[in-house]
Amino acid sequence: MLGTLLSSLTSLSTFLSRAFLIAAFIPALLFVFLHALMLYLWNWGVRGWLEGQLMDSSAAHRGIVFAALFIGVWIGAYLVAALTPLWTRTLEGRNWGALRKPGTAHHRRRYDELTGRINNAVGVYARIETRRAGWRNAVTAAARAAPAAAAAPPASATTAPAVEHLRALQTIYAMVPFGDLDTAYANLAAEIGTMGVTPELKSLAEALPLLTDYASHRAQSEHSRLLAERNMSFGIAEDIAPTEFGNVGLAAESYAMRAYQCNLTQIWGALRQAAQKDDKLAPALEDAKTQLDFLVASYFLFLAWSLPWALVFALRGEMVWSAVFALGGPWLAWALWYGAAVERYRVMQDLITSLLDSLRFQVLGNLHLCQPMDLEEERALWRALDLTIGNGQPGNLRYRPGTTP
Repeated sequence: MLGTLLSSLTSLSTFLSRAFLIAAFIPALLFVFLHALMLYLWNWGVRGWLEGQLMDSSAAHRGIVFAALFIGVWIGAYLVAALTPLWTRTLEGRNWGALRKPGTAHHRRRYDELTGRINNAVGVYARIETRRAGWRNAVTAAARAAPAAAAAPPASATTAPAVEHLRALQTIYAMVPFGDLDTAYANLAAEIGTMGVTPELKSLAEALPLLTDYASHRAQSEHSRLLAERNMSFGIAEDIAPTEFGNVGLAAESYAMRAYQCNLTQIWGALRQAAQKDDKLAPALEDAKTQLDFLVASYFLFLAWSLPWALVFALRGEMVWSAVFALGGPWLAWALWYGAAVERYRVMQDLITSLLDSLRFQVLGNLHLCQPMDLEEERALWRALDLTIGNGQPGNLRYRPGTTP
């Protein structure tokens, strides 16, 4: 995962920056405000103090109080900034301990389900293309050997309902099972063999190839859609995280390995250095990291606000309010902050893959390595770089002529 490396981005490194204000100060301010609001509304000895300190006092006194509150929130924001990398790793599931296993099993099932649907789509259009010529030949052979059609032939009893079923699937843009197509062609050949080439059967024979084209194209588009969904939501099959957030965070590394056989973690520093010269990608990555930090911090601070209040209400015997905060707080945190954080992390992974696609040759140039001539040579180069420099195994890398490594 790139979570630890991503925390090195400058979004939280400069405590007077716009990024710090968004990612740390605003969540801390919201946290303090929500607590103050709860204390004020429930009047547990605080409403009078707040009114006395902030409403019924002199301007100078109010200024001192506001300054003290501001300093307190600012210090809290420092703490939020320091904890954000830990919170990010927690959402990724990297420090779950014994809880990691059941979470991983759940997402493994999701991954396997997607993989099964992908394989099913591939199987449908692969079998269609394999059987297409055989279906056509079977219908043609049946037509040649068929008797002359009667003057008033009976209506199709099996082919017409099968074709109507296929048309109904096309109307709702649904996947067509291979068996349904195979049955329709078998019924057509059988009815032509017994009834002859009637006008109805001729019309059905003309419709079936078009429905076959639809079934093949629909299966191919489903394959592409599901494959993209799996690639955006998971890393490699051998490394499934226990959370959706963590699995999304593996997408860029998985893409780098799948496309180029590149260990993205190893070259992340060099890639970021090259990105600093790009006026569009670098600011976009920083903004995405800032927004991600804001959402992660808000998620945990919202939990830290709602759960203690649930306990306070329970101790006071107000069980209805305790249940509202104990159940509603985590649900809102998951529905609002966590869901948004997952999508922002997804955007961030897409930006990282864009960095890799556009800047990887600059990385090789900065390392004084020879540029590959094709994709196969490039993959071999990235594998060699990972083995020799990343793992310290014996090997050699050829530096670019005329440069000093």
